[in-house]
Amino acid sequence: TLSPELSNEEIRSLAQHYSGRLEVMVFGRQELMCTRDPAMHNGILVDEKSFRFPVYKDVHGLSHILNSSDTILLPYLGELGRMGIDSVGIDLRRRPENIARRVAEAYANNDVKAKFDLQEMCGGLNYGAYLRGTE
Repeated sequence: TLSPELSNEEIRSLAQHYSGRLEVMVFGRQELMCTRDPAMHNGILVDEKSFRFPVYKDVHGLSHILNSSDTILLPYLGELGRMGIDSVGIDLRRRPENIARRVAEAYANNDVKAKFDLQEMCGGLNYGAYLRGTE
């Protein structure tokens, strides 16, 4: 699975120079940080721009901080296929059943218009680094 920090051009370049199987994550809340901080609890962190980052503690006592919105690359499935991407990943862990169902239907049917339903259901979507890369 390729890093979600790669842009479309970086993915294209890797696919041209690598003969193995490649996967790209095309939906889900990316984990931004994992910490053993004992003061961290399940809940929401709010930053100075009022973005809300879900936090959950796992069975090992690690706290996981997730992105404030889901990455969605549904509009770019065809492009990824043409690049030579073999499979796509969808992360629906800790998501309600109605969102999981709608995401699965949208990707199974390549229903790009479902992005608007998902935007409302999820409270926000992003394209990650796919269009802009990282600095």
